[in-house]
This record gives sequence, structure tokens and C-alpha cells, in this order.
Amino acid sequence: MKRASIVLSVALVCGAASADESFVAYADVVDVEPLFETHRVPVRREVCRWEAESAFELEGRARSGPLQGRSLEDLAFAIGQQAAHARSRERVCAQVLQTASERRVRAYRVKYRYRGKLYEAETETRPRDRLRVRVNVGAVGDSRRSPTWR
Repeated sequence: MKRASIVLSVALVCGAASADESFVAYADVVDVEPLFETHRVPVRREVCRWEAESAFELEGRARSGPLQGRSLEDLAFAIGQQAAHARSRERVCAQVLQTASERRVRAYRVKYRYRGKLYEAETETRPRDRLRVRVNVGAVGDSRRSPTWR
């Protein structure tokens, strides 16, 4: 009976050792570095400038404007009004589509320690103080059996 239990335990140990195994464990995070990439994004902006009309523009507008065919007094009054307007500056604005550079976090380079050894990986999200890692255990060398997963 004792011999049968020893043979059974040796068979179980050998069977477990020959099959590849994977499990999840936790590792301590040592360092986290964000990895950036640059994107070009369209930005709509309002661009404004101050403009003043020149005397030449005022004179041309008075000759060909809605006062054409009016009396000389009306024309002189209109030119005086436009000249007074020319002294003030007009703010002219327009919507312009421009591109801007924007830096975004692409991933995180994480250095972590598992069982005394340092490792490095890239993650999509920023880890906290511990990182879930998958640990694979299997035989080294030429294995003739395909791995069995439990």
C-alpha cells in the first residue's frame, strides 16, 4: 500500500512537471514612463485686424455710390461723413482653419520587479503600485508533448 502511494505521488509530480502551466501573479511597479505621440488636429480660430479706409477709397465710393446724381451739397456732406468714419478704425474678423500639434499619451513603459528580477513592458493604462503579470512555467528543451492547459 505504501509503495502504491509513492508511485502515485511520483506520477502526479512528473505529470505536473511535464505539462506547461500558466498563472497570474502580482509584481511591484518600480517606474512608469509615459510614451507620447504627436497628432495634428484642425483648430478653428478667429483672426481679427484693424483696418482704416484711405482717402482714395472714400473719394471713389462718394463718386460711384448711392449719392450719384445728387446735389453738390449732398455730395460734400456724404464725403464729410465718410471722412469722419475713415478716422475711426474698423475691426475686421474672419474664421480661419489652422492645424495645431497635440501630444497624447500612446502607452506607458512600466518597469516592474517580480521575484527579485527587473522586467519591462508597455501597457495601455497607467498602473498603480502593483501590476498583474502572467507567469508561464514549462519544461526547457525539446518537448515532444504539446502543452496542456488547465
